[in-house]
Amino acid sequence: MKTINDYKYSQRAVAPIIATLLMVAISVVGGILIFVFAQGFFTDTNIQSPNVESLEIYGYDARDRAALRTHIFDPTATENAAGGTPTISTAPTSTTIGLRDDNAITVTVRNKGAGAITIDKVVVFGADYTWSVSTTATDLGTTTPAVGTSTLQFFAISTDGLKTTTSPVIGPGQDATIIIRYDDDTNGPVKIGRPIPVVVVTGGGSTFTKQVQNGVTVGI
Repeated sequence: MKTINDYKYSQRAVAPIIATLLMVAISVVGGILIFVFAQGFFTDTNIQSPNVESLEIYGYDARDRAALRTHIFDPTATENAAGGTPTISTAPTSTTIGLRDDNAITVTVRNKGAGAITIDKVVVFGADYTWSVSTTATDLGTTTPAVGTSTLQFFAISTDGLKTTTSPVIGPGQDATIIIRYDDDTNGPVKIGRPIPVVVVTGGGSTFTKQVQNGVTVGI
């Protein structure tokens, strides 16, 4: 008759080396399965890099004159003619000298980012100026920006120096002129030499500031 000791020594377990190889094989197979499932997750996930808005304000024209300069100003062109010198402000007189109601100033900008930038608003002396465009104007005449309400707090954008664009969007690497039609109901007339704080606010929430001196042109 067999005793308990006979069963103890007659039934042997798996050899240690075989057991080690089995554990390694199971670990490898498990790792492969996890990698296959995880690879599908990372492949399907679309990770987009953020669009960093970069707008350079490199010039402006705040003179009290009929023809203000744009970013493609041609010094050889005739005033109020082709070459980036359209009439976009009322002519100065002895009674309207300085920046007054319905006058305009221009700010030249360059989109230095990799994506398009939408100009949401322009802030002058803390007052918001919204985008507008005249659908009938062929140049930057006195009807641009269009007067759509009782206030004249509007701005327009020109990329070619002669016509306003149909949307306040500046493409990557593109230069543009922002035409600000001033409304003196909020802050009153601006004397020659007085600084004008201009803040350009983009659709992405970025802000770009330029201190404009009334009566002076810089960078264009």
